[in-house]
Amino acid sequence: MYVYHLLSTNEIVVDDRANNRVVFFDQTTYEVTRTVETGAGNFHMWVDPQEKQLWVVNDLDVALTVVELETNETTKVQLPEAAIGTNAIPHDVILDPSGLYAYATILREDNPDSDLLLKFDTATFEILDTAEVGKDPHLSLAPES
Repeated sequence: MYVYHLLSTNEIVVDDRANNRVVFFDQTTYEVTRTVETGAGNFHMWVDPQEKQLWVVNDLDVALTVVELETNETTKVQLPEAAIGTNAIPHDVILDPSGLYAYATILREDNPDSDLLLKFDTATFEILDTAEVGKDPHLSLAPES
């Protein structure tokens, strides 16, 4: 679904929703260099600027999968119903320029007025803060911010 270019390894990362994984391709030959299993329902994904972590939204699992790019180890970050509400799913994800924080949007079907923005610590995967935002939110950050 989505792609990301890793400058440090000269790979293209492709979100393979149908097979619950991300696939890495050599940027020159397009040969598969590795695959990493994720949760179900891959959607948006983002890599921190230092290219240490890849965060993948898993909307069917109501979770995020974090891939440590050096080792391919994964951590599944479950999104508790108490924090996001019922009938809610993750949608978009981005990491700040420092790589210290990840932000994810949550679509809430049961709330006609607002969805959620979550702030995570990228070391502990703890939810640090939440904010109500408009419906169907997407994320973007300028490098200088």
